[in-house]
Amino acid sequence: MKISRNWLQDYVDLADKTTTEIEYALTMIGFEVENIEHKGLAPLSHVVVGEILSYEQHPNADRLSVCQVDVGDGAVRTIVCGAKKFQTKRSGDCGTTRCYSPR
Repeated sequence: MKISRNWLQDYVDLADKTTTEIEYALTMIGFEVENIEHKGLAPLSHVVVGEILSYEQHPNADRLSVCQVDVGDGAVRTIVCGAKKFQTKRSGDCGTTRCYSPR
């Protein structure tokens, strides 16, 4: 039988429990845990929400823009962007230095 952590949380408080602790507890009450599957994306460590303050055409490329973005750390960052559907004063996801986005 497959059960999800979300389903189990409807019946048991798992807020401060790790996956290993849950697996051990289920085994101790008589359930055999054959496999644990992690679904969804892993946390993206260098992705934040940024607000585009201004943008202009990149001086050396037709399809790029140079954006001034506030990512909430107190400094405005200059980011070169290939996206076309954005506006000033709008927020969106922003990959900072060393960001890797899986395909």
